[in-house]
Amino acid sequence: MAKPIRLLIIEDVEDDALLVMREIRKGGVELISKRVDSKEDLVQALEQKTWDMAISDYSMPGFTGIDALKIVKKNDPDLPFILISGAIGEEIAVKALKEGAEDYLMKDNLTRLPSAIKRELEDVKVRKARKKAVKDLENSEKKYRLLVENLNDVIYHTDLNGIINYVSPVIKSVAGYDQSELVGQLFTNIIHKDDLKYFIDLFQKPHNSYEKTSEYRLIQKSGKAIWVRSSSKLIYEGENAIGAQGVLTDISEEKLLQAQLQQAQKMESIGQLAGGIAHDFNNILYPIMGFAELSIDELPKNHPVRENLEVILQGTIRARDLVKQILSFSSQRKEIQKPLLLKPLIEETLKLLRATIPTNIEINYKLYDKPDYVLANPIEIHEIVMNLCTNAYHAMEETGGFLNIHLDRSIPAANLNLPSDEYCCLSVNDTGCGISPEVIDNIFDPYFTTKRLGKGSGLGLSVVHGIITNYEGAITVESTPNNGTIFNLYFPLTQEEEIPEEKFLPPSDIGGDEKILFVDDEETIVKLGVRLLERSGYKVTGETNSIEAFNTFKSNPTAFDLVITDMAMPKMVGTQLAKKILEISPKIPILICTGYSQRVDDNIAKKIGIKAYINKPILPKELFLKVRKALDQSKK
Repeated sequence: MAKPIRLLIIEDVEDDALLVMREIRKGGVELISKRVDSKEDLVQALEQKTWDMAISDYSMPGFTGIDALKIVKKNDPDLPFILISGAIGEEIAVKALKEGAEDYLMKDNLTRLPSAIKRELEDVKVRKARKKAVKDLENSEKKYRLLVENLNDVIYHTDLNGIINYVSPVIKSVAGYDQSELVGQLFTNIIHKDDLKYFIDLFQKPHNSYEKTSEYRLIQKSGKAIWVRSSSKLIYEGENAIGAQGVLTDISEEKLLQAQLQQAQKMESIGQLAGGIAHDFNNILYPIMGFAELSIDELPKNHPVRENLEVILQGTIRARDLVKQILSFSSQRKEIQKPLLLKPLIEETLKLLRATIPTNIEINYKLYDKPDYVLANPIEIHEIVMNLCTNAYHAMEETGGFLNIHLDRSIPAANLNLPSDEYCCLSVNDTGCGISPEVIDNIFDPYFTTKRLGKGSGLGLSVVHGIITNYEGAITVESTPNNGTIFNLYFPLTQEEEIPEEKFLPPSDIGGDEKILFVDDEETIVKLGVRLLERSGYKVTGETNSIEAFNTFKSNPTAFDLVITDMAMPKMVGTQLAKKILEISPKIPILICTGYSQRVDDNIAKKIGIKAYINKPILPKELFLKVRKALDQSKK
């Protein structure tokens, strides 16, 4: 176990000191610490104990971080000192560095504090080794070289022109070069061309005795670029600078993690945006779908307008499905998984596809019959097959060809790193134009597409990848230009078996005469809901204000047999309204509707006592079934 560092914290706010210690420990640094908040306590602490590091706030009652720095350096010039502030200006930062501070950090960027501490402690070793060398040149040179050659970081020396005159042997493992290949070369020769200007600008600034820390890309011998962090200082003979020495640390992994975090944050932002848009979009779609279906039902079968309305209805249904796809992609809606047999779902999807795929494309499929179940969602399996087969169709649209679908048990390749369970593999193979090597690594990226405008959104394969990953499976792709593509999807099998769903067989007339309270902040949705339900015989009270809706219910609870409420409403959201109503009338059935919400799902709805959770936009027939089922179950 690594020895804890002894840390002296100069901070007048205890909570800020605790925050600093927490960030340091999160970086894997163990410590023994003491907090002081006055000059007297600081001097006493320095006299009583030897410390490895001092960290000070800048702004404190009675004295500043610069005052603390002077006291520390007077007591122990070699004790590393880091200044922390909530709003440090450039002038103060420069002054602190001139006074001998090793580094300064903003309080809102403490994540790099552990690495700064580690770096400074390593640098202390180097400084001590250099001092030892001054006292006893021959003996210290041997010890210094031994230390340098066993460090994981690269130590280097250059002259004032940037010519390398020493580099430690670890450069071989970091960048692939032998020492002899770099000695005598310009240091800039191994810096990435895009970082040269930054590097040159940095070192053309007036030199001072304090350390310069920078991050840039280094070119390995293989030609690959890696990120390094460089800490460098001038070397002096007397008062004259004769060169520079520094430490290079490979931070490629750290940069990769930062990039992954940024990507995750970006995707989270996209998901939140998609959720907000989905809510508004579903509220727009709901009345369009409802009034279109209502108008179709009210027109004679041979009326010329019916066909127009049916096209509108189909378009809104496709729009609804697209919203679901976006929410699935952005991980804002978790579809319920249950044990399923893949074969019937694939066959059902292929029947739908056959009507849209041209006859010059022959569809062949071979699906095995064993009762192997996977934990999945039928809608998502439909999306997978539709997306992959549609892509295959577009790849063969001009030339025709064969679309082959195969399902069987399979053992995934070892490089997929899947658990050693049993799997079935769904293969979708086409004889189309294939995917070029230049883009095959990007095909699962969101919104990436090579199709012409109107042929694809770039979401299809992203959705497929997200679904199969959520199932703890994997997807592979093999393709040769002009010779087709094959996608293999590996689904882990489950020992669970399909549980037959409770059959609800509504009477031929799914209406009724019960009394319903319908609540939604969108006036058009309330109008649609009231009209649809009253058309089926129900007595409906519509409200566009959730608080007024509660007051209406509270004034006469027995006047209602069922409540239907939207989720996202101002002043009082649907779950809050449901709780308040259930406090008054615990047995009344409540249906909650939403186009998108992170505040409610099936489990939350059941805990509250809500009978059903309905995703918007819902078709009128679905609404009638949900209403009738909730009322009938309530009567039982």
